Amino acid sequence: MTDWSQFKDLRPERHAPFHIPWLWLVAALAAAAAFWAWRRYRPHRTWVEPPKPAHVVAEIELDRLLREGLLDQGELDAFVTRLSGILRRYIENRFHLHAPERTTEEFYDDLKQSGALDQVWKNAIMEILRQSDLVKFAAEWIGRESAMEILNRIRTFVRETKAVEGNEKPEAKAA
Repeated sequence: MTDWSQFKDLRPERHAPFHIPWLWLVAALAAAAAFWAWRRYRPHRTWVEPPKPAHVVAEIELDRLLREGLLDQGELDAFVTRLSGILRRYIENRFHLHAPERTTEEFYDDLKQSGALDQVWKNAIMEILRQSDLVKFAAEWIGRESAMEILNRIRTFVRETKAVEGNEKPEAKAA
């Protein structure tokens, strides 16, 4: 049997350099810098709230308009003008008809060609818009009761033509 004790290493035993404290410090700083760079330059994910349905937006705007107290202040022309804008935005958002940028007559031509609504609703919308135009442009006087009637007709229109979940067709009922 061979006696292994007679053999010696050619070189002295060396320890790994990781026991040196400054090397650990450099490694920690490099890891911190890498983490900072990752946090700084990664693509940011922002959560975007989905748009509210058109009928919800219209109801909120109608309620806000009532709370502003234009009727109580006697600002009936401003009240009716705002009602007309709410109706036009609802029609644009709900039925994809570009109502806000067009005159009432241009809009009526588009509405007639559209199959989005029953003729009863088309006539009701046009009556509201024409009455609003008279108040806005011809300075026709309108009473508080008439202004509230327009608001109620718009609210009824919004509620009865709202989109059913996942369906673009209105639940349109004749007025």
